[in-house]
Amino acid sequence: MSQFTSQEIYDSIEKFLNQKISRDTSLYEVFEDSIQMFRFLGEAKETFGIEFGMLDLVKAETIGDLVDKIQEKLGKGADVEKKIPLTPMQQSYRLGREQNFHGSVNSTHFYFEVEHALDIDKAEDCIRKLIEKHEALRAFVEDENQCILAKDISKNFKIVREAVAESDLKQHLEQKRLKVQTEMRDLGKWPLFDITNIT
Repeated sequence: MSQFTSQEIYDSIEKFLNQKISRDTSLYEVFEDSIQMFRFLGEAKETFGIEFGMLDLVKAETIGDLVDKIQEKLGKGADVEKKIPLTPMQQSYRLGREQNFHGSVNSTHFYFEVEHALDIDKAEDCIRKLIEKHEALRAFVEDENQCILAKDISKNFKIVREAVAESDLKQHLEQKRLKVQTEMRDLGKWPLFDITNIT
């Protein structure tokens, strides 16, 4: 089992379908029949190393849903090393994400930017060593527990690569900042963080 970035999954699906797609593309528009769907299930198993059933495919209405489901299966593919009950503070943060309370539907996270030349391969290697060492970086939330994945999940982490023209960089960063202001990351999907390198 190996971790793939969203873009790598998109590229793989696009290659299989042999047509341009976007996150909002309806699956009913791109899959011609059930035979093609079954072929895709076999492709998903071979490419991503996951068991992906017809029910999973049918429940995904758009390409974006399909990518999310694949990433969810990839993230939970490693063994859970141990489970730790959420602390009262952690439970409070989790409840704050729900719609049951006044002033809720908020997510606690942070975002920062660093302008520096980066050796991607060395950076990924360093981050993977940190993930292996620190349990918090291997965690996701399931029910009332913080689940810690086995150390070998570290090898699956990849830095997201984005190529942006210098003339478009300012607008690209503004859009990214707006997005993270209201982002609600799925607590049940590892990793609970990401790193993007923009060149």
